[in-house]
Amino acid sequence: MNEGFEQAVLELNDPLEKRFKPDSQVRLRSLVWTLRDAPDVGLEIAHEVAETMKQGRHMDDDPVQDMILTVQLMQACDQRSHFALESTIRYLHASGDLLAQMVNDALGLSLEESVCSLSRVLVPLSAVSTWSRIAGALRRFETSAEYRYVADATNRMKHRNAHRSTIRARVDDTGEVDVKQGLAPFEHSARSHDETEAAEIRANVDALQSRTAEVLDELRAALIAGDVPERSDE
Repeated sequence: MNEGFEQAVLELNDPLEKRFKPDSQVRLRSLVWTLRDAPDVGLEIAHEVAETMKQGRHMDDDPVQDMILTVQLMQACDQRSHFALESTIRYLHASGDLLAQMVNDALGLSLEESVCSLSRVLVPLSAVSTWSRIAGALRRFETSAEYRYVADATNRMKHRNAHRSTIRARVDDTGEVDVKQGLAPFEHSARSHDETEAAEIRANVDALQSRTAEVLDELRAALIAGDVPERSDE
C-alpha cells in the first residue's frame, strides 16, 4: 500500500465535497480503481499463476502423461499471466486520462471530455500562475519513465500487435521452483523498453501512485486557497 497516495485521496475528497464537485469525486474514485484496485487484482492473478506453476511438478507417474499435463499447465499459466500483466498495464495507462479529467473538472477548465488529456489539460493550467505547481506535478507524471512505459506498451498493443509475455520456471540449487513472468521487450515511437518482470510492474504501480499523490496534493492546496473559478450557480 502506498500510504502517500491513500492519504492524498482522503484529504482531497473533503475540499471537493465542500465545493460541491460530485463529478470530480466520481472521477477520483475511478482513479483509485484504475491506479490501485485494478492493478492489485491483476498482480494477484499473476502471483496465483506463479504459485500454480510451482505446484505443477510430477503430476502423473506416466512420463508421457506427465509431459502432456506439463505442456497444458504451461499454456494455461502463460495465458493467465499474459492477461493479468497486460490488463494491469492498460489500467495504469488509463489513469493518466482519468487524472486529467479530474483536474479539468475540479478546476473548471471547461475542456470537453472527449478531448481532455494530460497534454491538453496542461495548456490552460500553464496559463495561470497560481496553478503552476499543479502543472509541474502533472508534467512530471506524464514524462516519467513509468508512465511513458505504460503509454508505449498500451499504444503498441492497440495500434500494432499484441504484446508478448514470458513465463519461465526453473528449479534452483535448493530444489525450490523459481518462476519468472513478465512482458517481453519492445520498441515504440523510437523508444526501446527492456523485458519487464511482474515485480517491476508492481514497482511502476507504486511510482505512479506517488506521482499522482503529488498532483492530488497540489490540487487540494489550490482548492483550499480558493484558486478556482466559482460556479455560476453558486
